[in-house]
Amino acid sequence: MKKPFKESITNDPHSSFRLKYSKIACLDSPWHLHNYYELFFILNGHGMRFVGDCISSFSSGDMVFLGPNLPHVWRNPDAYYAATKTETDVEAICLQFDYDAFGKGFFDIPEMSSIKKLLILSKRGLRILGHAHSEIATCLVEMLESGSFPRLLSLLHVLSVLASTKEVEALTHPSFTYSNYRQAHERMGRVFEYISNNYKNNITLEEVSKQARMSKAGFCKHFKKTTLKTFVQYLNEVKINYASQLLQEDNLTISEICFKTGFNNLSYFNRTFKSITGKTPKEYQKSMTYILKNPSQSL
Repeated sequence: MKKPFKESITNDPHSSFRLKYSKIACLDSPWHLHNYYELFFILNGHGMRFVGDCISSFSSGDMVFLGPNLPHVWRNPDAYYAATKTETDVEAICLQFDYDAFGKGFFDIPEMSSIKKLLILSKRGLRILGHAHSEIATCLVEMLESGSFPRLLSLLHVLSVLASTKEVEALTHPSFTYSNYRQAHERMGRVFEYISNNYKNNITLEEVSKQARMSKAGFCKHFKKTTLKTFVQYLNEVKINYASQLLQEDNLTISEICFKTGFNNLSYFNRTFKSITGKTPKEYQKSMTYILKNPSQSL
């Protein structure tokens, strides 16, 4: 397994930042990082999102703002990658810019102080919610049809909305900074890549420690120091997030989902699910069925 792919982004000579709309069969980028700030908006599609040490499911409408050098990957369910598949099930808008996109020192002027704080916070990855989400989503769609100067003003407006809202959720743990990650870059890159590719299987400590090229004891200590979670805690969170996604699809039994997510014991799966989500799988499935049938109401 490789360390996170270092993505090289080609700039448009007629623009100081990159804005791209994609309508594709699946999200197929590898586990990667880059030097750019990135705003990623999923208009259509679902799956699992891996950002630093955070794993969670995503669905249509998901919007995340990432700081530079934060490893990430979005994965769709297996059906999206079928060789015979011809439909385009994923739509997304990706906006990327670097710190000097507006000129050196631009974010250091007094008027940009709140946005500069936002850029610092983005190193943890930010999920955007509520009214801020709605306003930015509208703005991104309009930017696709805008001229170069209105598009530039719209980017500043998007950053202003992000800087002034509290409707954001930090994704990674505060300890997960790039400086910490860089020290273990190749080792942990192989580990997170391996987990993101194999979390549906029964991954063993022996297998994953081999990816890090460490002893099992050394790996456990190193993993806990890097993520502030044990390997088992992290892996169970990945699996339970995937199980939550399957429970929403309502076409598998809880027993089938247990084994499909790499748990070999139904009672252990039920206990682990409740410890992470606060609900049993059955309770979670019932609540999600209600929400899907009554989207305008909350429990």
